[in-house]
Amino acid sequence: IPCMQGILALNVTRGCSHACAYCYCRAYPEAPPPGQLSVYENLSERLEAELARMRRLPRAVSLCTASDPFQPFPEVLSVTYRAAELLLERGITVTFLTKGWIPDEFIALFARYPGQVRARIGLLSLDARYHRLFEPGTALPKARLGNLRRLREAGIAVGVRHDPVIPGVTDRPEDLERLFGTLAAEGITHLDVG
Repeated sequence: IPCMQGILALNVTRGCSHACAYCYCRAYPEAPPPGQLSVYENLSERLEAELARMRRLPRAVSLCTASDPFQPFPEVLSVTYRAAELLLERGITVTFLTKGWIPDEFIALFARYPGQVRARIGLLSLDARYHRLFEPGTALPKARLGNLRRLREAGIAVGVRHDPVIPGVTDRPEDLERLFGTLAAEGITHLDVG
């Protein structure tokens, strides 16, 4: 991805339970059928071995560019946690975008490395109907606002990703005003739009 030149990506799953209607990753030839999710076998051991072999560690790793790091399954969360921990312990910046709920143990981990975590929360609308139609498997907008609050309180650099804008659905002035007003009230000063 051009905007991520020099940043490695690490996907802990193949497939994503969030089932967002607009997700480009669902069109990849290697994407599993809808409703199917695979966690990569021995990922933390393989990551640890790969990092040990590197002459120079990457400056940053983006978690789950073809899925979501915070899918609501204990096995996925466990693998994601261990991968993030391995990277952060080695001084590698961890970036992620999520539409999921971030468990408290991740907030505690990130709080130990506040300068090494770059978080983006995907949020297109506060409307419940939109959520059911376009992002049925994701955390509710209220939970994502909670993520923003908890990350900020932990000293983590966090912003919002308003992407993809869906013409006539997520770009109505009254909806944008409500969303952006809510984000401003939460102290959010960084928003990416795509």
